[in-house]
Amino acid sequence: MSKKGFTLVELMVVIVIIGVLAAVAIPRMMAATNKAKASEGPQILGSISRMQAAYKAEQDTFLLITARTPTAAPATATITTATWGALGFDQDPYSQYFTFAVPTASATAFNADARLHKALGRAAIGQSIVINEIDVRTGSAELRALVPNWK
Repeated sequence: MSKKGFTLVELMVVIVIIGVLAAVAIPRMMAATNKAKASEGPQILGSISRMQAAYKAEQDTFLLITARTPTAAPATATITTATWGALGFDQDPYSQYFTFAVPTASATAFNADARLHKALGRAAIGQSIVINEIDVRTGSAELRALVPNWK
């Protein structure tokens, strides 16, 4: 007599194995996704820092730039204040998760920040990462955990 098909025990073992694999893989996948989403903030902050250094070399001062909530995608966003254009951006820095600003600036120093306007993993709305004129990088612990190279 030939036996065709699987027994109930064999099927249950396969289902348990798939469940264990999913329980391990899904949280890691979500963490990797959140890290990828959070990486756009430091990239744009780095650009702001470099552009501030270039502006300082030409104008002998740093620019103060206020934050704005992004309302449009980069394709339709336009410069809303002269400061982002004066700094060298073709359009306002845009991110789905961050708003950017240079809230403090003088002839000798500046602080630029990327502040979350959407929750991202364990990082809550309002948390930020900051860079200054000498490339000192600070920020909330939860957000820095998502961008481990932000040191």
